[in-house]
Amino acid sequence: MQNARHSHNLTSVYIHVSNWFERHPRSVRHAMHVSMVVAAGFALFNAGLFSVQNGRTSAMTTINGKDYGLMPIGDAKKLLENEHAGAELQVRIGNKTVILNAEQAGVSVDTDKTFSTLTESNGWNRVPLVKAIANLFSGITPAYDTNEEALAAAVRPYVSEALVPAQDASVNIPADASKPATINKEANGSVLSAEVAAEQLAAAVAGNNFTAKIAAQELLPKWTELDMRALMPSIEAARKTSMAIEAEGKKVTLSTESLAPMLRVDASGAELKMTLDPELLKAFLNKEGRAFYSAPISTRTVQKDGTEVSRTEGRAGKQLDVSATADLAITAFQKGVATVTPAIASVTPEVLVTRTYSNTDTGLYKKIEDFAKSHSGTYRVAAVQLTGSGNRSAFYNADSQVVTASTYKTFIAYAILQRIEAGAITMATSTGKGTVEQCMYKMIHVSDNDCAYALQVLYGSAALDTKLASDGFTSTKLNNVVGDKHSTARDEMLLMTKLYNRELLNEASTQYLFGLMENQVYRSGIPAGSRGSRVADKVGFLYALNHDMAIVYSPKATYALVILTDGAGGWTNVRLLATEIYDFYNQ
Repeated sequence: MQNARHSHNLTSVYIHVSNWFERHPRSVRHAMHVSMVVAAGFALFNAGLFSVQNGRTSAMTTINGKDYGLMPIGDAKKLLENEHAGAELQVRIGNKTVILNAEQAGVSVDTDKTFSTLTESNGWNRVPLVKAIANLFSGITPAYDTNEEALAAAVRPYVSEALVPAQDASVNIPADASKPATINKEANGSVLSAEVAAEQLAAAVAGNNFTAKIAAQELLPKWTELDMRALMPSIEAARKTSMAIEAEGKKVTLSTESLAPMLRVDASGAELKMTLDPELLKAFLNKEGRAFYSAPISTRTVQKDGTEVSRTEGRAGKQLDVSATADLAITAFQKGVATVTPAIASVTPEVLVTRTYSNTDTGLYKKIEDFAKSHSGTYRVAAVQLTGSGNRSAFYNADSQVVTASTYKTFIAYAILQRIEAGAITMATSTGKGTVEQCMYKMIHVSDNDCAYALQVLYGSAALDTKLASDGFTSTKLNNVVGDKHSTARDEMLLMTKLYNRELLNEASTQYLFGLMENQVYRSGIPAGSRGSRVADKVGFLYALNHDMAIVYSPKATYALVILTDGAGGWTNVRLLATEIYDFYNQ
């Protein structure tokens, strides 16, 4: 019924309009004529406007209240850049206002992006007149590029950086299970830094606002009191837990009382969970884990001259791997598993080496080598038997040149004595530091440097080196009155053996020199290691060097011994090695 009535109304309207057109034909024709004129005028105006603004901004374009209408795009970009060049950022930080040049602070205008909207019109905005009318009601907002690092650098001098960390809610878990666990509430924090200020400024600039008030950024805690309350059932269950660690018939029990001090809330992940303090757990396992220990049996070997001649194999032991077992126990605890199989580590047996040495050159060499490798420092050693049975000798690192320290004075002494034997000088000859006899005594007895210098000058430095070379000491260089002098253990050994065999000096001169050496004052090296035997020696010590060259008159053999050390820690190791060699020759 309602639809029929609606159809009747529409029919009536149609009939009424048709009758009006029939009664007023002239008015209809006039209206149609006007409409056609208006449409043609609108089209012609838009066509003309489209032609005029080709390559230009649209009519009525404004940016920040300034007219940019119908301006060539290139000119508009330059104008916008010029306008921005003087732009200022007004920053309110606390109760201080700071004015910054925008470009110098890292804020530049992006003209390409700003004017892209003029050439990307859609819908009715494609019609120039419509676009112009729209521009009357809305201007273009400039687009900016902001370098936040530069912006932070610009504001940093004006920002007093402050950080108040946010405090997560936490739980106090008493070791006494009869006392309740309590919750510490969370607290918000805050941070104010140049980076925070730059971030807020960048947001303001993005909204075309060059005035900003900087405020501290609020830091929210990760975990709240509500989170901790939701965890309370798990906490109470953990406080009633115990755990057993057992393997191979051995067992360690973590009672509820033992576990209670170790209970912790693990807040590091995406969810809260109960865990155990790893360090407290390891301390417990270090103490109680001895139940899993079984001692290794050492392997025993016997070496002769460095070659193994027998071996008795030992057996590995066992012990608790505390770190790995702690990890296993924590994982089991978090899964609610009450029994853990521990990680057991093997204990490698010690290898005990008994070293023996044959009564040969090889045995002596290996004894010296083993000592040098097992003690600190660098060693250059030469040992030559002079009397007694066996005639055993060894040279270890003996051709490596080293600074002589004061051992060079023995070379000067024999050369001067040769000059005396030849009649070129006498003991009464003056050296400038006393007579030759006086300087010889001081040079050997107390290792006086001034007398050594005077005697070397008396002989002639160049002539002395020539003399040394002709007597076979080819690796010894003393041709510098002031400064380091060099030799080798082999050369110093050759000097001692030639002196002992009277190949360099006659009997009287040899006895005189050895007498001085037997009575020199520095006795902490070879003499101290020779078990009270008579020793004629000359020491040298400089920097980390401790040297000694000697003739040792021991009960079973007389032998020459040179020990030159570098970084061996003083005279102790010289003495110990001298004793090893003494015992070898007197076995």
